[in-house]
Amino acid sequence: MNNFDKAPALCKKYKDEIVKLLEKEDKVIGKITETDWRIEFAMSLRRKLKEKGMSQRDLCFITGISPTTIHGYATAKRIPNAYNLTLIANALECSSSDLTCFV
Repeated sequence: MNNFDKAPALCKKYKDEIVKLLEKEDKVIGKITETDWRIEFAMSLRRKLKEKGMSQRDLCFITGISPTTIHGYATAKRIPNAYNLTLIANALECSSSDLTCFV
């Protein structure tokens, strides 16, 4: 078997690896990508803060979550874990689904 015979298998192998890397980078959750989820959550969070007349700093004080982390959520750079999501929802007097149901 020469290198030309190996080409299709190598192409498939690298294609599969590239697809895995892309999926890891931007995971699809249902019909929404992870990036889109972060953006939608950030918009919901900022909207709720505005409705309550709260700042990100106020939210930090109430929840005990660091300002850097809250800023990451509000700018779509981070995704909250379940515990932080619950703290944020309680502080904003809403349910976690109010912040996350946008699909």
